Amino acid sequence: RAPVYEITFETLPIADSTEPDGEDNYDWVDFLDFEINAFRMLDAHQVILPSSQATLIIDYPVKNPAQAHLVAPDDVEFRRIDLARGIFEAYQSLYAQESDTSDIKAIPRQDRGPMTNRNQTNGRFAIWGHDFEDLALHKVNVYLIDDICVLTVDMYS
Repeated sequence: RAPVYEITFETLPIADSTEPDGEDNYDWVDFLDFEINAFRMLDAHQVILPSSQATLIIDYPVKNPAQAHLVAPDDVEFRRIDLARGIFEAYQSLYAQESDTSDIKAIPRQDRGPMTNRNQTNGRFAIWGHDFEDLALHKVNVYLIDDICVLTVDMYS
């Protein structure tokens, strides 16, 4: 099924970046330092989802997909920043639940040696490949299924 529409996210480049001058805007919002990146988000206050609630499907980077119920802060509609923050918080909760339910703990980054990817854990969602801080929100796909707003995300990592 094709999405009804897509929501994109764009942030301004970091001013003190070592990237060449004149770099284009980034087409993502990093989860690392989310509040700083949210401040740099373009069109952050634009209404992009005229619905008070949505169901978020999280299928990356997990073996067992998850669902999260998102509610607009004003109970009317989502602005771009509201949706990004709701997705950020849903992922934050997912990673915390995984840690609480897994017998296998994620190997700390500094102990991974040449392997930089996160090991797979065996908690509720079986997260693999990427730490929370590696993730960046790129795009949201919006579906309307039985009058319910359903969202999937395209993440960068």
